[in-house]
Amino acid sequence: MVRQRFNGYLLLEVLLVIAILTGLFALLTPSIQQVQKTTETRRQMLALMLLEQNIVDQLTSQLSQVGDFGCSTSKLEIEVGTSDQIPPRLKGYDLDRDADWLYGSYVGACSTFGTLKSGLVELPAVCSSIDVGDQLQASDCHSTQKVPIVSISNDKVTALWPEPLSEGELHVYSQEPFYWFVKPGKVGENAFWRRSAMQGNALELTPGVEHLRFYSLLDHNDDGIADELLNQPHTVTSDKFLGLFVEYHFRLPNCEARQSIFAYRTLRGDSWQYDNICSGIGKLVVAKNNE
Repeated sequence: MVRQRFNGYLLLEVLLVIAILTGLFALLTPSIQQVQKTTETRRQMLALMLLEQNIVDQLTSQLSQVGDFGCSTSKLEIEVGTSDQIPPRLKGYDLDRDADWLYGSYVGACSTFGTLKSGLVELPAVCSSIDVGDQLQASDCHSTQKVPIVSISNDKVTALWPEPLSEGELHVYSQEPFYWFVKPGKVGENAFWRRSAMQGNALELTPGVEHLRFYSLLDHNDDGIADELLNQPHTVTSDKFLGLFVEYHFRLPNCEARQSIFAYRTLRGDSWQYDNICSGIGKLVVAKNNE
């Protein structure tokens, strides 16, 4: 009889503990879910910040090389266009309708000094990507010429200077025209790309760039200060070109869609929706490299 009563009390206590734990779990579940949600939100915000830093690094490294270089006397064209008028080199690509494309010469990726003697330019073998038959630019700050590579050895590259000129030192550098644009990337969502204007396939530079607008900064009186910002499609020459102002809309891949609670209006008049968790807005000034 005593044992039965003891077992009854024990069963009652177990049921009471289960009831208490059930109640506590019901109370704690929303808190746990909120902590999990907050942790996930913070993780996504950090990932968004890292994505933007990657985009800034790519935009800076690519666009700072657009324009002229050093004491070059050549006038290179820089063109900003929209998806309404696609150049032949980009035909067939699904360009984003809220993004510009940019045409310009990528100048100075390879840069060194060479010596001109008897119509030949000799320079150290510092440009690993060049081959015999390729052309570099050579400037003495009075004239700029294309110099074809005629020989390459382990420590020396020789190029041909096409005009008579007294002996001296030349600035020798690479110059290749490219298009930069936004289209779907390898994972399906939009990405930032470039393609040579001459030959070769497009290269994806960074994913996550949804939309992009380019605006040229011009210096009309050569004082090194921007006098004008062009906010419509345009073509300019490198002698007045200081750099680019860029607006971009970026988004994390595979991020749970949130209700967009902010709207950003670009200088072109676009309205970009974002939430600062899965998507964001960036603005950047990229000055051309004058070294």
